[in-house]
Amino acid sequence: MRKFYGLVLLFALIVTGCGRPPTGSATNDMVGEVVQTKAATTVTQPSETTVPEATNSPALATVSTTSLPSSTDDPLRTDAAMMAKGLGISVDEAVHRLQMQNSIGTLGTALEQREAATFGGLWIQQQPVYRVVVAFTRNGNATIQPYVAHTALADLIDVRTVAVTYTELQEAQKQADQLLPRLGISFSSGINVQANRVEVNITDRVLFDAALQRANAKLPDHVVAITAYEPLRGPLPFPITPEPQIAFPQLRMRSAAFMAALLEGKLIEQDGCLRVRPSDSGPSDLVIWQPDYFVNRNGLRIEILDRTGTVVARVGDVVDVGGGETSMTQELEQQMRMPLPKQCDGPYWLMGELDVKK
Repeated sequence: MRKFYGLVLLFALIVTGCGRPPTGSATNDMVGEVVQTKAATTVTQPSETTVPEATNSPALATVSTTSLPSSTDDPLRTDAAMMAKGLGISVDEAVHRLQMQNSIGTLGTALEQREAATFGGLWIQQQPVYRVVVAFTRNGNATIQPYVAHTALADLIDVRTVAVTYTELQEAQKQADQLLPRLGISFSSGINVQANRVEVNITDRVLFDAALQRANAKLPDHVVAITAYEPLRGPLPFPITPEPQIAFPQLRMRSAAFMAALLEGKLIEQDGCLRVRPSDSGPSDLVIWQPDYFVNRNGLRIEILDRTGTVVARVGDVVDVGGGETSMTQELEQQMRMPLPKQCDGPYWLMGELDVKK
């Protein structure tokens, strides 16, 4: 079996957070305290990546904007060239913006630590005009001045007023992240500082609403649910011949984020269970499928169809299955469409994306 494990998560959707932008980004970026998501079994929880610590003085050092050599071996210059192309600006201007990021990150950290009672978040606006946007619930202009006066940031600051502080948004996100796993909801969450709210990304609105209603629960204040995916409902729009002798373990709700490992091997049927057998030595993995995949018997062949009715794999094919190895926890059992037959034992592979070797 060949399993490739990556450090980067493969997201099923984009979660907006308040964070330092990747270099070379061609969009409006959010800077300050980073809020990202990490993959759990089928629920993603937030983790934080810190930016440089604030200095003892509230004033930030002036940033040099001297142009770098044009050598293609310079990583910053290379990133700047990509950024310049995406934004329609000069490479020197892109270099300047990238050089500003450390000071902007330091400012975000300082404001979060020292002005938590009013600080609402910070982000970079790349277009139409380059600005560092800083949000407060009140007295924003007076609050920001000691931090940026006589620095390279002074003329870039755009102060805005919001209703909720970043600290309050963090607490609301924490409450949502504690509530939804108890209801068997697959989700990812992040803080959208531009919208001044927490966004919970879900993959089945009907099941989500029903779970909240059964528990007589509601989302915390300042948290909104964003429907990132909707499964098929009702009669399938294509013909299918079910194979009742084949167990097909499947999640009730599509994962809101996928683990980033890769399982490569042959799709086999063993004791009525669909598994991926390695090309080398080792046990086969039982695949736990995402919703909107279907088993179809076509003559002597067992096929897997996707939500469009397209054949995406057949028993005997060599496949690459994204996702990751997992344990059959109580949380995962709660999210399964049906209990697993006893003969369909582990190890278990929670599916992400599927690719067939041609």
